[in-house]
Amino acid sequence: MSGPFRGFKIKMPVYTVVCPQTGLSFDVKSLTVAEVTKLRTSLTTPSKATFIINEMLWGALERKPDFIDSENDFKKITTLRDREALMYGCYISTFGENREFTVSCTSCAYEQSTDVNLPSIFSMEVYPGSTGVKTDYLIAKSSGDTEVDEAVEKEIVKEEKSKTGKGKRKSKKESETLPSEAFVDDEDDGIVVVKPGEKDKTKLSLKNLEKSSESKEEKKLGSDRISGEEDNATSILFKRERIELPISKVVCILKAPTIWDEENIMKNISFSGKKQSDTVNETLIVDRFEVFEAGDKLPSQIIMDREDIIFGYNSLPPQDKIKIFDAFQNTFGKYGIDLSTEFTCRQCGIENKLDIDITTQFFRMVAVTG
Repeated sequence: MSGPFRGFKIKMPVYTVVCPQTGLSFDVKSLTVAEVTKLRTSLTTPSKATFIINEMLWGALERKPDFIDSENDFKKITTLRDREALMYGCYISTFGENREFTVSCTSCAYEQSTDVNLPSIFSMEVYPGSTGVKTDYLIAKSSGDTEVDEAVEKEIVKEEKSKTGKGKRKSKKESETLPSEAFVDDEDDGIVVVKPGEKDKTKLSLKNLEKSSESKEEKKLGSDRISGEEDNATSILFKRERIELPISKVVCILKAPTIWDEENIMKNISFSGKKQSDTVNETLIVDRFEVFEAGDKLPSQIIMDREDIIFGYNSLPPQDKIKIFDAFQNTFGKYGIDLSTEFTCRQCGIENKLDIDITTQFFRMVAVTG
C-alpha cells in the first residue's frame, strides 16, 4: 500500500437540476456519510444551518455553468427558490426517490405513515425570462414537443424587439441595476434624488443607489458573464418590482433574493429568537423603500440600509405587508418547485393534502436519517 487508507474512491450518484428562476443547469452529486453526519449534528440554529447547507451544496456540485468560478459567484447567482431545487436534487441523489412520511389528518388528527415517490409528485414553474428556458422552449416548439406558452412567447418577442432596436432599450448598466421607473440622468449615469431635510438635489451614482455590503468587484457578476451576450440570461436577478403600498403610500421595490443576500444579512444583523429571524427572512425580498411627499415626483427619502429596511417594514400596517407578499408571489415567488400530494386518512376516510416544504422539512429529514 502506498499510504494509510482514507476511504473508498466511489463515483457518487448524480442528479441533474435545472433551476426554476435562473434557468441554469447543475449536476448535484450524493453526499457522503461524513457530510450527512455533519448536517445532522450541526442543524442547531437557522443561521448556522443556512451556512452549512450552502457550503454543502457548493461542495456537491459535480457540474456547474462555466462562468461560476468561485463559491461567492455561486451564491450571487443562486436565488433562494433555485436553492430549493438544488436541495431537492441533492436529496434524491443521496437518499433515493422514495420517502416515508408521518402525517396527521386535518379532520380527526389521526397519525399515520405514508410512502411517497418524490419525482412522481414533483412539479416546477420556471421563470420565462431566462435564456435557458427560452432556448429549450424554442427547440421543443420546433420539434412539436410542447404547446404554445404565452409567457415565454411574450419574453421572446420582448427580446427580439430589443435586438432589432424597436422600442427604447436601456443601457446595459441601467438595466442591470435599476427598474425603468428610476430617475436616471443619461449624461453622467447618475440619479437625481432629494435627501431628507435638504432642499438641494443631490446626484447619487447607480451603484450607490443599489448599495449593499458587497464591494464593487463582488457586484461584477453580471449578464455578460452568464451568457457572453449583452442581454440578461438570468434577468430575474436584475428584475425589480415597484409597488405603492395601499395604506402608508410608501413605494416598495422588490427583488428575488439570493443566497448571497441571505448570508450577508445573517452576518451583519444580530437576531436571537425565531421572531427576529422570521422578520429578517421576510425582508430579504425588499430591495429598498422610497418615500414621496404629496405631489412630488422624486422621493424625499430612500431607505436602502438593511437594518433601516427592517425597522421600516416593522412599522408598516398589516395591509401593506399583505400587499408586499402578494406582489412578490406574483412576480417572483411562484417560480420554483413544488412537492405536494394527497393521502386518505385510515381512521375517518377524509382526503388530506401533504405539502412538502423543502427549506423547513427536507433537511429536517436529513437530521433524523440514520
